This record gives sequence, C-alpha cells and structure tokens, in this order.
Amino acid sequence: MKRKKNSMQRNEELKERNNLKSDEQDFAEAGQNEQTSKGEQKEAGRVAELERRVAELEREKNESRDKYLRTLAEFENFRRRTTQERVDWIKNANEMLILKLCDILDDFERAFQNHPEKRQDDHLYRGMESIYRKLLTTLQGEGLSKIEAEGDDFDPMYHEAITYTPSELDKDRVVSIIQNGYILNNKVIRPAKVAISSGEIEVSGGEEVTDEAKEKK
Repeated sequence: MKRKKNSMQRNEELKERNNLKSDEQDFAEAGQNEQTSKGEQKEAGRVAELERRVAELEREKNESRDKYLRTLAEFENFRRRTTQERVDWIKNANEMLILKLCDILDDFERAFQNHPEKRQDDHLYRGMESIYRKLLTTLQGEGLSKIEAEGDDFDPMYHEAITYTPSELDKDRVVSIIQNGYILNNKVIRPAKVAISSGEIEVSGGEEVTDEAKEKK
C-alpha cells in the first residue's frame, strides 16, 4: 500500500515536472515568437523608410532635372538674345555718324538741283558728282537706304507731314519730299519730311477749286 502511494506520488511529481517543462517551452516559444514579430516589424519599418527615401530621392531627381532643363533653356534664350543684340549693336553702332553724313548727301543733292545742266567740261561738277557717288555707295554698303515717298500713301512710320498742298494726287498722298528720309538696316533713322496732297485740283471759271474749298461750301 505504501509502495503504491509512493508510486502515485512520483507519477504526480513527474507529471507536474512535465507540465512545468511544457509551460517553460511554451513561454520560451512565446518569447521567441514575440522577438520574431518585433524583428519583422522592425525590418518592415526599415523597408518602409527605405522606400520612402527612394521615393523622395526620385522626386528630388526629377525636380533637379526640370530645373536643369529650364536653366538650360533660359541660358540658350539669353545667349541668342545677347548674340542678336550684339549683331544689332554692331550694325547700328555708327548710326549717329551716318545720320550726320546724310546731311552731307542732302547738301550734294541741293547743289546738283541748283546746277541742273551736266557739263562734261565742268570739272568741278564732275568732281562733286564723283565724291557724292562714292559717299552714297559707302553708306549703302553700311545698310543705308533712302525713303522713296513721292506718290505713295502717307505713312507716319516713314513720313513726317510738314504741309498740305492741293495737287492732282488723291488726298493724303505724298506730293513732294521736303527733306530726305533714311533707313539704316531696316530701322528708320530719319523720317522723310513731306508735303501731303489735300485733294485733287478742279478748275471752275478760271479758278482752281480744291477739295478743301468744296467742303467749306
């Protein structure tokens, strides 16, 4: 009886020990699982942070690329504009000098008008004409051209109206040039001073009647 009791006691102790070992194993496994879970969470956090950083770097790369392309385009536009301005400056650098030389051309033309007959034996006249042509050719080589206006419609971009005069031309057409106008490399440096037609002349009873006179009536 006593042996049986001792045997039962030992069995219970063994069972209790086994239960304790099982509890310890479960606790250890739970701890390992918890550590594994924490490790996985930590690893997932690192991956998420790396992905966020990669996306941020990608965005910064795109922004830098856009800024580079814009800067490159702005520089190219600046280079072209500067080049064009330099070309224009070179073309028009002598504008003031050429404008003064235009006055000399006008003086030559007025001299020729006061000496209408060309005389082959007039060496002075021939010398003046030669100098005039050389000066005109030189200035034309620099891009100078005269504004031809007689008979054209009045254009304030090229003409400066000095007076109105009755004529056979339609109203607001250029009758005559009072002072020559000039263009330098497509830029008007001096508009032509002109007389503008006020209307066609009509003859009535031996008197000339203009459009202005008819409007007053």
